[in-house]
Amino acid sequence: MKQPLLLLFSIFIAQQICAQNDFRPGYIITKEGDTLNGFVNYKVGLKKFEICSYKKTKEQKDQVNYYPNQIDGYGFVGDRFFEAKEITAEESKKVFIEVLVKGKATLYRYNSDFFIEKNDSIFKQLVNEVSIEYTELGYREKQSNRHIGVLTYLFSDCPKVKKKAQTVQLKEKALVNLTKAYNDCFNEPSIVFLENIPWLKANVGFSPGCFSSELGNATAFSFGAFVDISVPRVNERISIHTGAQYVSANFEGSSTRSNRFFNFSYETTTIMEQLRIPVGIKYTFPEKKVTPYFAVGVMNNINLKTNMVSMVERERIVNNVLENFEESADLDTTRPGFWAGIGIKKTIKNTLNAFLELRFERSTGFVGEDRFQQQYRYELQNFQLSIGLSL
Repeated sequence: MKQPLLLLFSIFIAQQICAQNDFRPGYIITKEGDTLNGFVNYKVGLKKFEICSYKKTKEQKDQVNYYPNQIDGYGFVGDRFFEAKEITAEESKKVFIEVLVKGKATLYRYNSDFFIEKNDSIFKQLVNEVSIEYTELGYREKQSNRHIGVLTYLFSDCPKVKKKAQTVQLKEKALVNLTKAYNDCFNEPSIVFLENIPWLKANVGFSPGCFSSELGNATAFSFGAFVDISVPRVNERISIHTGAQYVSANFEGSSTRSNRFFNFSYETTTIMEQLRIPVGIKYTFPEKKVTPYFAVGVMNNINLKTNMVSMVERERIVNNVLENFEESADLDTTRPGFWAGIGIKKTIKNTLNAFLELRFERSTGFVGEDRFQQQYRYELQNFQLSIGLSL
């Protein structure tokens, strides 16, 4: 049952990877300066600087691809905007460069590089080269701070902003605030395209679940709370996943082992209460009616209450004499492990989402090598199925 379920989930995820189009309300600006509204494919990575895929309607089957030499720019309603511009970073080329602030002074970003333009004429790259130099105290890092010289010069006609430019860091938030302050200095309006998009976003949720384990037949349930933390201005699809999960389980299993002198048969009962703390990376695919995601990470299992008892039948190989006795073991307090999960989510209302997730977990064994049978000594594998809600 586990293998077919995993296979179906894997096929579904693979199909989504091959079809990651994410058309959102947007527009393109033609060479003639006309704005054509429609839907634009929201890309992540370097592709967004290279090509714009456009549809007049979302239902339109075929998309039209535009390159920087064909249109003046493109954007998304209430979100990012890109202009076609010639830049010289590693080499001279025309690209779609993202506009962060538009005004008397305009701030741009291409990948991790920043550019500044003043009065639609002076266009400069902001650079802070790092080198290693040797001093009497040993090797140390030296920064060129060339971006400070450029900004101090360009903003010299506003003394209070010029002073701020002398200490500004080459980081997006600091540069956006400085550029906006310069435009305000002349009562010039500034358009900050990502102003309504937060730097940090946290989605919280809870999920009951059930799972199966190598320990044997089980009556097991879990309940957990989690938080997904993302940086939407950098990448809205990747988030840090963490939380806490309470697990209560009763396992019943049987096993055998042998050595040179005895054959052993075990009937084992394990009662366990456990707190699991996972930490991992989660990737969510472009939003659709049903949106898939996957996640991987590590975890720490903390045993709150455990009781492991085995009824042992020992057969002496020489004369087939049988002995029966009870054997118990103490479980380690904590055990590390890793996990991987795939799931789907669906928006119910506004920001409320329901989700279904299948998770595979593997942790090291619970007991020492010489204290119990092999079943409990090494890696332990669990499959967990959870449903839940998130905000």
